[in-house]
Amino acid sequence: MNAGEESRAAVHAAALLGVPVEDAGRLQPLRQGLRSRALFVTPEGLEHRFRARSHRVVVKLYKGDGRSEGSLGYQRFHGHDFARVPELAGHPRIQKSLEGGRDPVAGPYAVLGYIAGEELGVHLEAGVPQRFLRRALHAVLVDLWIPLWDAGLRFKDCHPGNFIVGTDGELHLIDAEQMRKSVAEHLGGCGWSVRYRHEAQALRRLPGLLERLVAAAPQGRGVKGLRRQLKAQLVALSLPERLAELGRGGAGPEAALRATDQLIERLTGGEDHDLR
Repeated sequence: MNAGEESRAAVHAAALLGVPVEDAGRLQPLRQGLRSRALFVTPEGLEHRFRARSHRVVVKLYKGDGRSEGSLGYQRFHGHDFARVPELAGHPRIQKSLEGGRDPVAGPYAVLGYIAGEELGVHLEAGVPQRFLRRALHAVLVDLWIPLWDAGLRFKDCHPGNFIVGTDGELHLIDAEQMRKSVAEHLGGCGWSVRYRHEAQALRRLPGLLERLVAAAPQGRGVKGLRRQLKAQLVALSLPERLAELGRGGAGPEAALRATDQLIERLTGGEDHDLR
């Protein structure tokens, strides 16, 4: 996106936020996404119509005219479905979807709550203390994955770029729209076809996310074959199987929580630790 296109997109974003056009230049641009043509963050002190619900927001302008099936799914998720799922809307560490739709000028868009902090991937580059590893593992698996999966929701895109280490020191999930198809199934009661596919993708990516976390901690740095060992640990503890049970047939989260506790102990210096 060149400077002229970015300026026009900022004007569109300002109109969506209900702020004067002269404030468009104050919006802070973020990088483009695969499906978005522009993301802007409101600066401190900018008054906008979402302020009562979220002090600062991100406005995301999508590519295309907003009429494709995929685009309509994004719009429906942000503008309708997110608010109807308590496990999403009520979770303190999931980025909030405030509005979504198709503006006649700006095109398809979403307005999201802003989370101040640093991407997890960037945060890990300098290395992290062992206590952060334990907190991060607990946040990803216990605070986020298990309750979401127990509700029948599958977050397939689990990589460090979709987590923010907030200024509060806590881990926050962003890009919740990756769950939109399983959310639609959840709300519509129309089977498991999407969730099965997203579940398989999420479980394939889980060892990679764990590898990034463990490798950034002092004891895990430079360990050869780390991902292979992590996969072996997951299988040994039956964690993928326990996660896959959640949201099906009345299976509760207790077995998944037990397996997760054992995994965290092994990866953070507990007994039977083989990743030193």
